[in-house]
Amino acid sequence: MIRGLALAAIHLAIVLSLTAKYAWDRDRLPRAWARALNYNPNLPVRGRYVSLRPVVMLDGDPGNVWTTRVELTVRDGRLAAEFKPGGDVMLYGQSRQRGAFVTAGPVAAIDKDWTLQSPLAFFIPEHAPDPTSLNRGEELWVELSVPPSGAPRPLRLAVKKPDGSFTQLELR
Repeated sequence: MIRGLALAAIHLAIVLSLTAKYAWDRDRLPRAWARALNYNPNLPVRGRYVSLRPVVMLDGDPGNVWTTRVELTVRDGRLAAEFKPGGDVMLYGQSRQRGAFVTAGPVAAIDKDWTLQSPLAFFIPEHAPDPTSLNRGEELWVELSVPPSGAPRPLRLAVKKPDGSFTQLELR
């Protein structure tokens, strides 16, 4: 009985320490907004979530490549990246030709949307409306906390209307 209680206390301490670390990070790390490319998977094992690929403003030209290593930063409240061959985050370039995404052929870096190569999971409650079902002209945006290294962490979602206004989504 005592061993079981000790093991439960250890597990509780681990969970509480992670909760405290993420709360601390949320308060002290810089925040940035980014337009997000998305889809809404629903895996029974993971629960209901939205998979997001934030679009990143890339400083520097990595050349005619489709993936590159970068370091993430925040510039004017937006998610930005500096081209660094030894960076810890991978970006993936998608061409913006005629509104369709093309991933073959030579395209200048300026003609690409750069997104995080690994998507971010944003978990939503079971009863919440699907945030990926948008009206024509609307864009899904995500607010992120940006750690000094590694992938950013999604905090909340918003919809950008065609007139430029933002509406935060209440998904609780």
